[in-house]
Amino acid sequence: MTSPEDQELAALRAQIEQVGQDVKRQIDPGHRAMIIAVAVMALLASQILPWAVGHTGFDLLTKPMPAAEKISIIVKIFDGMALVIGVLASALAIITRRWALAWVCAFGGALTLVFGVLSIWTRQTVLNAPHGVQAGLIVAVLSVLVLVVQWFKIVTARPLGEE
Repeated sequence: MTSPEDQELAALRAQIEQVGQDVKRQIDPGHRAMIIAVAVMALLASQILPWAVGHTGFDLLTKPMPAAEKISIIVKIFDGMALVIGVLASALAIITRRWALAWVCAFGGALTLVFGVLSIWTRQTVLNAPHGVQAGLIVAVLSVLVLVVQWFKIVTARPLGEE
């Protein structure tokens, strides 16, 4: 039979182990949280800048484009992914400080960056050459690049065995 002191000690050990497990599931972005916040704000600001002649990033997601505009689906995919991964997931990861969300931001951001570079490339092809790349698209791609670098620095700051 165990004494009340032994039961209290066992309960305390269990509580300490639970706290340790909770700490392992969290990230500490430190000063990178401010850099991520600025990049998210720049990404949001890019939505009101022109991405294609006469069309903002917000327009690409909310308004149907005439066929004559020649806006590639890749640009629209990048725009949506930038908002979901770059803004929403980054905000959730900073607020909750969850390790898994930080990995989603890192790898999702990398995939978003690929679509961003492809978006710039498609805007510079022969069909779109007169219109070219506008400031909003460039700001969005650079913002996603900053986010990817910062998220990868955060998730690689701790060895994988310590998850």
